[in-house]
Amino acid sequence: MRRVTNVVLLCGLVCLPAGANTAGGVGALPLTDGSVVERRPTQVALPQRSISNILSLESDSTTLSGGYGKPRGIFGSLPLTIGPKVSALGLPSPFRAGIEAKWDNSYGIGFDVGAFPVTSMQDTKVKIASYVGTARYYPWRGPFYLGLGVGTQNLTGSRTQAFSGADYTVTLGMDSVVVVPQVGWRWVYQSGFFLGVEAGLQVAVSSQQSVTSDAPSIVKELATYQDMESFARKQADVLGKIPLPHFAVLQVGYFF
Repeated sequence: MRRVTNVVLLCGLVCLPAGANTAGGVGALPLTDGSVVERRPTQVALPQRSISNILSLESDSTTLSGGYGKPRGIFGSLPLTIGPKVSALGLPSPFRAGIEAKWDNSYGIGFDVGAFPVTSMQDTKVKIASYVGTARYYPWRGPFYLGLGVGTQNLTGSRTQAFSGADYTVTLGMDSVVVVPQVGWRWVYQSGFFLGVEAGLQVAVSSQQSVTSDAPSIVKELATYQDMESFARKQADVLGKIPLPHFAVLQVGYFF
């Protein structure tokens, strides 16, 4: 009879939910003969992070709970991280450097300074500098974000040409206010190190031009000189109105 009773109690133990009886230890159940049967706690397998779900627009339960990347930094309990960032292999500025911050893995702001080194094309030299602040929103609190940048860009082009037996240089400067809608990804590690890519479009909403020259007045009256200056202004008008691709193939930074 005692054996039957023990069998019945063991069957009840299997049917009980985890943690229903805590006597004698976790999941322990005393038998009629005074012995105790220990029940091992139920093990729940946590979802594994993999390349596939990192590249996905959606986030797993770990991300949604705020555990993605480095949710907190040097400001203690505040869900704020901040740090430097550099970008390379991009357009219209191949190289950019700046600072970026994230709040609660949901919102971000950044400021970047971009530069296009002096490039010579035949007799023309071109240089670009940009200053852009960007707001970012991470809809799934994971790597993917939507962003909007606003800033200024300065383009300087100069050309040297011979007139009346002497070389003179014409310099065109154009300052533009630009907006940069974009999308991108930030892969943030728990250490704070992050990698990123982004792509978008740079649109000039307004621009101002200036043309200077070291040529004397008599040279400026020549038809060939006026043709060159007119060509430079037309090129500036085109650059000021056509949207330019905005992207960065490699971004590297660290959140403190």
